[in-house]
Amino acid sequence: GTMSLEGPHILRCDMKRLMKQEALQCVRFACRKFKTSKAMAMYIKNRFDKVYGSNWNCIVGKDFGSHVTFCRLTFFHATYGERAVLLFQTY
Repeated sequence: GTMSLEGPHILRCDMKRLMKQEALQCVRFACRKFKTSKAMAMYIKNRFDKVYGSNWNCIVGKDFGSHVTFCRLTFFHATYGERAVLLFQTY
C-alpha cells in the first residue's frame, strides 16, 4: 500500500542519527507486520531492549496523552498512518 510513503513522521526526537534510523525502520516494520497497537509496541520495545539495553518503553495508539521522564538521547515520538508511537528509555 501507500503506507511506506506516509512516514513515519517524527513529532519530536532526541536520539542520535543511527538510533533514530533504527526507530524509524522498527516502527515501519512493526506497523506492517502486526495488526494491534499492543503487538506493535511489544515488538518495538523488545527490539530496543535487545539492541540498546533494557528499560525501554513503547506506547502505540490512536489517541493518548503522555508526560514521561526519559534518559537523555532516547526519546522518539512519531505518527505513522493513524497511530502515534512513543518510544523512550527510563533509568
